[in-house]
Amino acid sequence: MLVIPRKSMQNQREVQDFTLPCADARVRPPPVNRHGHNSRARNDSSFYEAFGRNDLEVYPGNAIFSRVGRKTSVTRKEHTAIRRRAIAMLRRAGIVLTKEEERTVEVVDFGLNDIATIGLEIVVYENNDRYCAKELVMFPRQICPEHRHPPITPRNNGKKETFRVRRGKVFLYTEGAPTPRPRARIPEKYRRYMTVWHELILKPGEQYTIPADTLHWFQAGDEGAIISEFSSTSDDASDLFTDPAIQRLTHDP
Repeated sequence: MLVIPRKSMQNQREVQDFTLPCADARVRPPPVNRHGHNSRARNDSSFYEAFGRNDLEVYPGNAIFSRVGRKTSVTRKEHTAIRRRAIAMLRRAGIVLTKEEERTVEVVDFGLNDIATIGLEIVVYENNDRYCAKELVMFPRQICPEHRHPPITPRNNGKKETFRVRRGKVFLYTEGAPTPRPRARIPEKYRRYMTVWHELILKPGEQYTIPADTLHWFQAGDEGAIISEFSSTSDDASDLFTDPAIQRLTHDP
């Protein structure tokens, strides 16, 4: 699990929403990756539309490791801002976390360096050899990319999970007859990696169970979403993603 030490919040007012820092013009950006994203500079409009913009400084060379096992463009300061925003969303939904749970909220960018579009913020309550319980926080129109949970052993058929929406709206896509006019909005560069289009629209209080080894992906609506996930044991390293650029591994920074 990625753990970033939390800075002291003494003498600071509680903030109900958080924005991510903009790129420092003094930092020379590295080459773009295969998706056309600059791996450090934050100049694309979709990033700012999703997270806002302010004058906080980006510290060059202070990148952290993502949960997929490669360096990410999310700096420590950005990571803190994202985590705080997720906590604020949970509070507004009436979901109370312990201080330890707040400190260990996971920020997942799937190694694509485009967390405004592809990403999750996760609170893991419990994950043992029998069951798992999590909260998934999604910012407006954020996407969890297409994947499946395959069999792990002859006695383990893969993760079976139930999503119950607590706040917002979720567009869930899984195997089945394609929906003619799906509500998801997917950037063209990612569309090839979304191959299942049977749409289920989940609102607060509604839930859906995804069988093991079933392709699925999902996107939050315009106001973001919070999903409670109840499942069999979660093993991130075994997840199979349609996009070959995603490698589901966990590293400490």
